[in-house]
This record gives sequence, structure tokens and C-alpha cells, in this order.
Amino acid sequence: MLKANQQYEFARDILYQDFPSHFTWKSKEMIWVPCQRGHAIGRIYNCGTWAGDHFYLRLLLTHICGPQSERHLHTVNGVEHPTCKDACAALGLLEDDGEWNQCLQEACQAQVGASVRHLFAVILAYNSPAHPRALWDEFKHQMCDDLFRWKQHPLNQNSDDDEVLDYGLYLIQQHLAREGIGLYTIAPDMPQIVGDWHAVQHTNNIFIQRQLEFDRDHYEALVQEGVQGFNPEQLSAYHAITQAYKNPTQNQQLFLIHGPGGTGKTFLYNTLTARARLDGHIVLCVASSGIASQLLLNGSTAHSMFKIPIPCLEDSSCNIKKQSPLADLLCQASMIVWDEISMGHRNVYEAVDHSLQDIRNNGRPFGGMTVVFGGDFQQTLPIIPRGSREQVVCACLTHSRLFHHTKVFYLTQNMCLANNRDQNVLRFANFQLNLGSGRNLPPDGYIKIPEDLFLTGSTIEPLIKHIYPGISSNPHPPPTYFIHHMILAPRNEDVHVVNRNIIDVFQASAANTKVYQSADSAIIREQESDEIPVEFLNAINVSGLPVSKLTLKVGCPVMLLRNLSTKGGLCNGTQAIVAFLRE
Repeated sequence: MLKANQQYEFARDILYQDFPSHFTWKSKEMIWVPCQRGHAIGRIYNCGTWAGDHFYLRLLLTHICGPQSERHLHTVNGVEHPTCKDACAALGLLEDDGEWNQCLQEACQAQVGASVRHLFAVILAYNSPAHPRALWDEFKHQMCDDLFRWKQHPLNQNSDDDEVLDYGLYLIQQHLAREGIGLYTIAPDMPQIVGDWHAVQHTNNIFIQRQLEFDRDHYEALVQEGVQGFNPEQLSAYHAITQAYKNPTQNQQLFLIHGPGGTGKTFLYNTLTARARLDGHIVLCVASSGIASQLLLNGSTAHSMFKIPIPCLEDSSCNIKKQSPLADLLCQASMIVWDEISMGHRNVYEAVDHSLQDIRNNGRPFGGMTVVFGGDFQQTLPIIPRGSREQVVCACLTHSRLFHHTKVFYLTQNMCLANNRDQNVLRFANFQLNLGSGRNLPPDGYIKIPEDLFLTGSTIEPLIKHIYPGISSNPHPPPTYFIHHMILAPRNEDVHVVNRNIIDVFQASAANTKVYQSADSAIIREQESDEIPVEFLNAINVSGLPVSKLTLKVGCPVMLLRNLSTKGGLCNGTQAIVAFLRE
């Protein structure tokens, strides 16, 4: 293959796994020659880690185009490595704690201890490092540098180094506890916390403590603004729900705020939440998605708060122990605000209902708590793989026994357009509402798209130029530019094509452009396996995972595909701008 790359220039753009499609192997001469009959189908042999350096050589060949010598293969970013395995590690093709070590090293250079502690907690919670104790031992002083410097309460000037490090480890444990994760559950070899920091902090329940921490002046301003700005529909729902949580013995405790986007549902949720917390009640604000939860006061995802199992079946219950701190919180809470309920399966709500009845020793729906559902059933409904229309509808909350106990408030006035006089905007809003509700549609069922929504052209380039004008400019557009410009696509394959085209026209120097490779492996029968070739795993693009070869440029937008810390705003769908790139 190396000789073929030297001899044929077009071969230098072909990866090892694609070679049999363009070349034929002459076994007698031991050389590759171009196919004479056009495209061909061939195969290459697989080998696992048991093959030693041959495995790492094969791994390099599947990721590097056109190597002409062994030295070329071993050189990564201008540095020549002694073995194929070292070159694979430098490319990021091997999964080990080296990436977390480097990640923490870079964070220590630019961040203070509190930020590094939070980063370490995220690494422990969501990335399962092989040796967390080793990472702690190496970076513990940097993680606690702010504690060493200030030694504020509960520390003091007489606190020694061991005491400071012990308190730092306690704070990391608290970070994990906010996500419902136990430090010694995921890292049993970590040092034991010696100090009784719970007593110093006046509570040993981080869940209750977090619910009681809020800015009273801010909440009073929210309530005042809300009550004064409510329309009659919102005000009616507000009075009915406040009456319910103030009188927990009344029968009507389940409510649904139903309305399309822009009708002020979130505005109503947050006003209700602020009022209840000012009245001394604990309110749990959750949503079915991470992004929606960020719009609620102290919000989190429903799965995180209630430990809802995946998959959630008809007889499922939440994974909450009755004597746990989370169970104590659920017993003391008075109200749940649950947004985006249209996309949740009714089994989810019934599982939470069963669990709360058990935990609170109360046979009423949700253990007697006031529950405020919210959403719009004209939007995304539960996903039923290969399900019929009837199966999808039957999976909705509206077909649950809980819905018979639910009072529905409809919000119909679009508050976002109340002061908008642009006729095009109003016409488009009405078009969307009519389409979602099935009103004013032609008898033949064909929907006429407004002409101002048409874009001429049969390729992706005109679409990119129309949606992202100035995307290729230098300097780059400001971060706010990407808030108002986006292309939506229903299929992952289309998303990857659009992303590749946009990143190609995005201006950045070679130093501000990096290609990151994934370290893929297959788990078969709960063990890592070499039975499936790495290049096949690289070729799989599934929902919720990035592509195996990710090209990034400084200034380009990125989006998180998983919840890292919903309390810190790092959740599935969070957007950010690349500020700098590291190896």
C-alpha cells in the first residue's frame, strides 16, 4: 500500500479500508494495481488487540490517507512517535485516562479551583475514567487552590493542608450529589471524607438545601411582574393553582396548562414557582428535555429528578429508595411543575405517580402533591418505533388514568406577538397554528406553502447562503448571529452533510482548525470485543453521538449531545462557540 501511494497520486486520497474498491492485489508480484473494470467490491482482514502492533498499524491506516512510509505513519502533528501504538494515542484513537489528564492540565492553566473541581466531577459522573484516584492525587492541589488561598468558612487560617483537601473532596461529592450520583458509587477507591462538613453546612440533605436557596427579592419582583402582566387566561390558571397548593386536602390537584409556543406558559410556571417558594413551599420544576428545563426556576430534567427508568414500562417504578435524601425531598415538596409533557410516554407519568404514592404513604395521585403539567399536543408526541398513529396517540398522557383527574387551562393568546404589527409575521404564525390544529386545510389534503418560504435551487449551497449570509466573512460573525440563524433537518445524514458544507466555508487558519478522532469500541456480552472492525464502528452514525471524525474551527458553533450538568446549564442542546482548540 505504501508503494502504491508513492506510485499513484490518486491513491493518496484513499483510506486503507477503501483500497480494495479501487485497487487489485497481485499476490505473485506482492503489489497493488488500479482496477481495470471500474469500481470493485473487496474485503480486508480484521485483527484485534491480540495482534499487537499489527492492530495499531491497521488502526492508523484506516484513519490516515496516503502514507508513503512508516515514518509518515508514525508522525502526528510534526512529532515522530516510536511505535504505531504511540501514534494512535497521539491521534486520540485509544481510550485511556490520558485525555482526562490533559483536559485537567489545560483547565488548571486557565481556571480557578472551583471550576476545576466542577470539571473533575463532570469527568467522574459521565466519562468513567479508569483511575479516578490517580487523577485526584495529581491535581488535588490545583482543584483546591482557591480553598488554600482564602480559607473561608467553614475553613479557617489554622486549617492544615489535609483539612483543606478533605473539604475540597466534600465539595466534589456535593457536585455529584446535585446530579443524583454518589462519589463512592462511581469511584470507590477515592479517599474517604473525614470531616463532618454536613454539620457545618447545617444540613445533610443537598437536595433540600438547593431548593431552599433563592434570591427573595428577585422572586418578589417576578411575582409582581407576572401578576400585573397576566392576561385573563393566565390569571385564571394562576389563582386556581395557588389555591390548590395552599389547600392540599382539596380534590383538584392536577392541572394542565395547554397552549402553543408564545402563549406565556413558561412565564406562568415561573410566577407560580416564585409565589409558592415565597410562601415557604418546595417546588420541583422539571421538563422532559434539558433545554426546556433551563427556562424554569431551578429546573432539571424529569429523568434526573425522579430517577425514571429507561425503558419505562407499564409496571415500572422510579429508582428512589424510601430512606434516601431524595425521598425526603419528595416528602417535603408541595408542588411539581412539569413542562413539555406532550413528548413523554404515559408510562413515565404513571411510574412517578406510583413511586410518589409509595414514598409519601398517600394513595392520592402523585401522593397528594399539586402537579402542574404544561405543553402543546400539536408538537412532538411520544416516539413509538414503527408505531401506528393510534399507538402514538394512546401513548400520550391524555390516555392515562391520571388525565381524568386533571383540569385543563387553555392559553390561546400569543403574548410574543401582542405588540407585533408585521403582517408577514402574523400571517406565518396563523399558518402554523392552522396547520397544527388541522383548521382551514384544503379538501384534498395538500398543504399550500406560502410563496415567501420558497427558495430556488437544487443544491445545499443556496440554502446555506440564504440562512447564513456572511458565514465566510473574516472576522467571524458574533455569537448572537448563530442564535437567529439555523437549518433544521429531520435526518442525521442530512445534518452531517450540511455541517460539512458549512464548516468548509467557515474561515479559520490551519492553527485554528483541528480534526478530532473518536476512540470507538464494541461491547459484546458486557465485555469489550475486537470482533467488529474499528472502521465499521467509525462508519456508524446514530442519534445522540457525534461523527467519528469531527472537524472544528475557532469561532464555529457547537452543541452538546448529552446532559453533562443540567444545574450548570450544560445539557443536551446547549450551544457554545469554540474559543480555542487543544490537541
